[in-house]
Amino acid sequence: MTEGKRPALTIIAMTIAALLSKVLGLIRQMLIASSLGGSIYATAFSVASKLPLAIYDMFFAAAIVSCFIPFYNRKKNESLAQASRFSSVFFSFALIVTLVVSIIGSVFSRFIIGIYAPSITNEAADIAGRMLSIMFPSMLFAAGTFTLAGILQSHDSFILPSAVSCISNAALIIYLLTQNKIDSENQVVVLSVVYTVSWIIQFITLCIPLIKKHLMPKPTFRIELKLLSELKTMVWLVMISSWMTPAASLLSTFFSSFVSDVTVAAFDYSLSIFTIASGLTTFGILNYIFPKLSSSADTDESAFRNTSSKSMQWSLILSLPIAIILYFCSQEIIEILYMRGSFDNELALICSSALKLLAISIPAFVYKETMVKILFSKKDAKLPAITAGIGVFAFILSGLVTNIFNKMGIEGVALSFCISQYACAISLFLLTLRQKSVLFSEKTFSQSLIPLAVSVVPIVTVALLNEIITDALGERALLTNIVHCVILSAIILCLYIGILFLFRNRIKCLKKEADTVE
Repeated sequence: MTEGKRPALTIIAMTIAALLSKVLGLIRQMLIASSLGGSIYATAFSVASKLPLAIYDMFFAAAIVSCFIPFYNRKKNESLAQASRFSSVFFSFALIVTLVVSIIGSVFSRFIIGIYAPSITNEAADIAGRMLSIMFPSMLFAAGTFTLAGILQSHDSFILPSAVSCISNAALIIYLLTQNKIDSENQVVVLSVVYTVSWIIQFITLCIPLIKKHLMPKPTFRIELKLLSELKTMVWLVMISSWMTPAASLLSTFFSSFVSDVTVAAFDYSLSIFTIASGLTTFGILNYIFPKLSSSADTDESAFRNTSSKSMQWSLILSLPIAIILYFCSQEIIEILYMRGSFDNELALICSSALKLLAISIPAFVYKETMVKILFSKKDAKLPAITAGIGVFAFILSGLVTNIFNKMGIEGVALSFCISQYACAISLFLLTLRQKSVLFSEKTFSQSLIPLAVSVVPIVTVALLNEIITDALGERALLTNIVHCVILSAIILCLYIGILFLFRNRIKCLKKEADTVE
């Protein structure tokens, strides 16, 4: 029996694979923090590892996920031969472009570091440049990996594409476990080699089943642009609409470099926790709603409005308690995850100050991601592209104010990140108001204010009790940090869920199905 005939089991397996990848990613980051701490090598690795995949995400990832896969499926429905021809042309085009970019990036890596992280020390920049020249080719294999994953998914093979990212994390984890401390340039260069090799292994892993199924795209230098011309209408808007997240990552490094080398690494450690927390929230919502939204967008307007209304409300309901917990437990979470090896108390304090502000931006991030999927379902890539541009502009403007002129340190970088997320989310809200009757059910927005109001109670309660609990637990240690997080999380969740339960009949997504039928 194929995966396509077992949808429930497949979804469960995909979810487990995604969670495993997140767990391995967290373990990898914990080991990096332990091995590198706030050293110059941590700065170099943070700078070099971000750039290739951020460029890939900005210019290629959206084209593959949002354009290649739908068009490949359309061709497949016509004939497998046409789909194979299309995949070969797209695959070859993607590899050629990323190969050229990788070569240019590797040759001019030191110059690129000077633009991307202009104020880190020369020693850190030199090491980062050497690492970047090794890591740039990972973009080539990322493009190949995600294209092959799209082909497998189009042929009802979902589990391997969902699990393949575990390979890169596992490879880095194995290497880091062999190194108690990374305190030499040679060690960190080897780390960059392992990073690139892990992408090669991912690519080969997906090649094997495609070769066996005779679905592997055949590389060709005859790029028939007419086969790609169908993509050009939407691909640019989709590409720009995906810029917010990778651009925020790159801009955070740019502005962190004006503070100090340590700030670059510290912000990266904090951003990893934010990414995992917000990613788990959006994964659950978006993987559930996107197929429903796509299938009902043109066929059942009532069902579409019902699903999008619930999705938007769930994005707020689930993200608010996570944001509150992360805000009040920021220092304890940082110490629990990272406080070992080369990671010291001073670095923990720097990271926790950034994480507090990043936590505030989680509801905006989750709302933004949900709204983008809703608009994509309606084949509207224009508004997400506009709002992504607004978010990037807001980051640049606030970064100049908080870091170049006012010298606010890592808090300034985190504040700029937070402002950019809310600028993007608020602009999405305002620009979709005219379409609210098409996109959402009646009273969706007014009902969404209830979770915001409810969240005030746990915020005020924990703000009053936090210091008392801290004093009662005494000296900070791993066990007391865990207990502190458990107590605060329990208080926040009990108050939040309890009060929300009282208002369940006033919020569309919490009502019984029979009560929500229009």
